[in-house]
Formats: sequence, structure tokens, C-alpha cells
Amino acid sequence: MLPLLRESIACQNDELPLDERKRCRISNSALARACSPRAGGGPDFLVLPYPQAQTAAGNWAVRDPGTSKLLTTFRIYRCREITPGVSVHVP
Repeated sequence: MLPLLRESIACQNDELPLDERKRCRISNSALARACSPRAGGGPDFLVLPYPQAQTAAGNWAVRDPGTSKLLTTFRIYRCREITPGVSVHVP
């Protein structure tokens, strides 16, 4: 999970130009490692605050309750779809 966290923090760096932050993606190897099975099983899903090249299973917007201004959009990705060939736990 550590590579995903490192790349995620890098993508959210406010010192990056906005365009670069919008294009930022987690690498396939970091996604595969985060989704890979381990003792007790790996995750079935990952939730990220920015789009990936892979198709999201869903998304939801978080808005300021006073102004309705969009604060962020979260996307949920199925591990079995974003890391084909990696055996993941599916209930």
C-alpha cells in the first residue's frame, strides 16, 4: 500500500501546477501492489480522489453544505478490474 500512498501524496502536492495535478495518475504497479492479496486478503476496492486511466465503478461528489461548491469527487475502483491478472479476494 505504501507505493500507492506515496504516489497519491505526490498527486495532491499543492506546489504542482493545477494542470499537472489534474493529469496525475497512480502507476499500474502501485495499483497492482495495493490490490494484491496478502495475509487476511487484499482489498476489493480502492477509493481515490482523482481519475485513473481505468474505468471507475462509481463516483460521488462532496460539496460544501453552505454554498454547494464542489470540494472533491471520489472514485471507487474494483481491484479485479484495475489489475487484471492479479488474484484478488472477491466475496
